Amino acid sequence: MGFLRIAVVNVCLGAALSAAPTSVQVLEYDFQGATIAAEQGKSRRTVIVEGHARVHGNQIRIDLDPSGTATSHMADYYMLGLEDGKKIQWINPYARQFYEVFAEVGDAGLILAPSSGDLVPEMRNIRISVDKLQDSTELLGHPTIHYRYSQSLDVLSERSHTIHNRFTADYFFPADIPNFVNPLLFRAVYSAPEKVPDEYGNLVRSEVGKLPKLAPLRSIYLDVNEDATTKETSTESTTFEVTGLHIGTATTGEFEVPAGFKRIDRPRLPLIKPKVSD
Repeated sequence: MGFLRIAVVNVCLGAALSAAPTSVQVLEYDFQGATIAAEQGKSRRTVIVEGHARVHGNQIRIDLDPSGTATSHMADYYMLGLEDGKKIQWINPYARQFYEVFAEVGDAGLILAPSSGDLVPEMRNIRISVDKLQDSTELLGHPTIHYRYSQSLDVLSERSHTIHNRFTADYFFPADIPNFVNPLLFRAVYSAPEKVPDEYGNLVRSEVGKLPKLAPLRSIYLDVNEDATTKETSTESTTFEVTGLHIGTATTGEFEVPAGFKRIDRPRLPLIKPKVSD
C-alpha cells in the first residue's frame, strides 16, 4: 500500500498549490451503514445511509444514495465537509441553495424531523468510558487502531418505565491515512431525543474527545435496552463500513459551493398532521 500512502500525501499537498479549479488526485470510496434490530424474536435489516465519498486535503465531498432511511428525504443534496469535517455544507444544485452547520457529536447536519418540544429525558446512573484496545485489525490493506466507547445508563421512558441501556461502539480507525474524515460514519451515541441532559452531553463530549479525529474504516455498534418493568428487551446492532478505497481524480471546484447559490437556514421535515375523520 505504499503507492496509496504516497498518493494521499499528494492529495494533501494539492489543496495548497492552487485555488483555481484544477484536476486533482483524491482518495475515494463507497460506504454504507446498516442496522439489524431484534425485538420479540423478530429481526429486520435496514440501510441507514450509503454513498460515495471523495477526500481532497482536509475536505470531503459525499454524494448520497437516497435509499438510506436517514437520508431518503435528501435525494437532491450532496455534502461538503470542510476543516476536517468540522464545518458541513449541504448543497441542493436543483434549488441552487445550500445550508451550513458546525458538526456536533453525532450531528452531520441532516434535515431533521420537527422538534418534540423542550422535553429532556431523565437519565440516571450514567457511566461512560473510551478505551484504546491493543488488538490490531487490517482493513482494506491498512492497519487500524481499535477504540471502544462504552456506556450504561437508566432512562425514564414515555410510559414512565425505567429503561436500562447498555451501548458499545467499536471503532477501527486507519493508522496510515491522514485527513480521513466523514461525518456520516459516526453514529449519534444517543439518538432518540433531540435534546439530552447536560450531564450526559458533557460526559459524551469528554470521552469522545479521546478518539482520533478521523472517520473509522469500520464501526460496530451494539445497543441493548431492557424495560425494568416488563423485562422486554430490544437489541440493535449497526455496522458502518468503507469499501472500494482507491485513488481517483476530481476537480477542486467539486469541493466548493457553486457561485450564486443562496444560503438558507437548516431545513426541517414538514410536520405531518394526523387525519381527523368527520
